[in-house]
Amino acid sequence: MKLRAINSAEVYETKSKGFSQGIFLPGMQLGFLSGQVAWDCNRSLPTGMDLSLEAELAMKNIHTLLKSEGRSFDDIVMLRVYLVDLTREKVMQVSGKINTFFPGNHKPASTMVGISSLAHKDLNLEIEAIFA
Repeated sequence: MKLRAINSAEVYETKSKGFSQGIFLPGMQLGFLSGQVAWDCNRSLPTGMDLSLEAELAMKNIHTLLKSEGRSFDDIVMLRVYLVDLTREKVMQVSGKINTFFPGNHKPASTMVGISSLAHKDLNLEIEAIFA
């Protein structure tokens, strides 16, 4: 089975770190997006960012990668959210922001996992997506 890497210049570069932003399996019409964070294409974060904005920016990176494949949020079948120091308040804040990206009846399967840290000290969440 041939795999195709998904990488967009509009999202921070990862190939030099040893991975692609995603992988698409053409024969199965299935795509897997690596965990997206709030970084812009220069690996910068906005000043004064709160958790809601961090979730929004990660979802916008997912949107950019979906668009590069001719897809949309309607094609997402699964989200996995990694959240540093998970609390009920954080879950509600992040879930509320993610829900704004799915305003219609389509709601993908989803899992939220509490973790102690991410790869960069200023990041508080990372979101993976599977689309079909």
